[in-house]
Amino acid sequence: MRLLKYFIYLLIFGLFTSCTEKVDVQLGKTAPVVVIEGYIATEVDSSYVRLSLTQDYFNPTTPVYIDNGTVEITDDKGNSLVFTYAGEGKYKGPAGYIPDTSTEYSLRVVVDGKEYTAKSMLYPMFDVDPILEFKYQPASGFLSEGYSVTYYSTDNRPGEIYTRFNFGQNDTIFDQEILFSSKDIKKNQRVPFELPFYRPQSGDSVIMQFRSIDIPVARYLEALSNLNSGAPGPFQTPPANPPTNISGGAVGYFMCTDVVRIGQKIP
Repeated sequence: MRLLKYFIYLLIFGLFTSCTEKVDVQLGKTAPVVVIEGYIATEVDSSYVRLSLTQDYFNPTTPVYIDNGTVEITDDKGNSLVFTYAGEGKYKGPAGYIPDTSTEYSLRVVVDGKEYTAKSMLYPMFDVDPILEFKYQPASGFLSEGYSVTYYSTDNRPGEIYTRFNFGQNDTIFDQEILFSSKDIKKNQRVPFELPFYRPQSGDSVIMQFRSIDIPVARYLEALSNLNSGAPGPFQTPPANPPTNISGGAVGYFMCTDVVRIGQKIP
C-alpha cells in the first residue's frame, strides 16, 4: 500500500511539472504575397492604389511597401490612366482626378513582371436629403436624454447596390459601420432612417458619410468584419484571407465608390 501511494505521488508530481514545461514550436514561414488596396472615389484627389507585401502573422514588422510597381486604371469606354508613385506604397492619379459614376473600372497592376487585375462598378449613391430631422427624446433604458437623428433618402437605382455607412459627432467618425443593400430599401419612395443607439445634445454637429459599393466589395467587407469580430487569445487561429475581387494571386480589394457626406448642427 505504501509503495502504491508513493507511485501515485510521483505520477501527480510528474503531471504538474510537465504542465509547466516550456515548448518551443517551430513555425514555418510563408513567402510574401502582394497586397493591393484599391480605392477609386468621387471625392477629388482621394483615389489611390496602395501596394505592399504580406508579413509573417506571428512576427509582424513595419509595412513593406512596393515602390516599383505599375498601376493602370481603365474605364469601360477604354480610357486609361496611369497612377504614379506618391510614397508609402500609394499610387495616385493626376491632380484633380475624379472618376465618373455609372462606370465600370478595371485595375491592372504589375509587380516584378507578374500581373494582377480586378474590376469594380462605380455606382452612384442614392439621393440623401441634406436636412436632418432632430427630435428631443427623454432618457430610456440605457440611452440618456438627447436628440434622435433621422435622415431621409430616395433610391431609384435599378439592381442591387450596397452602401457602406458611417456617422459621427463633431470631428470624430465612430467605429460603428453599417453595411446594407438597396434591396432592403423601398424603391422610389422617400424613406426615413434613424441613427441607432445615438442621442447627441444641443450644439453637437452630426456628420454622416455614405459610400456606394458593388456586391463583390460588400462580400469582402462582410468577411473582413467577421474575421475581426473574433475574440483574441493565445489559441486564436491566424485569420484566413477574405474573398477578393483581384485575380492573379494577390490579396486585398479594388473598390469603386461614390461618396456623399452630410453634416448638420443641432440647434
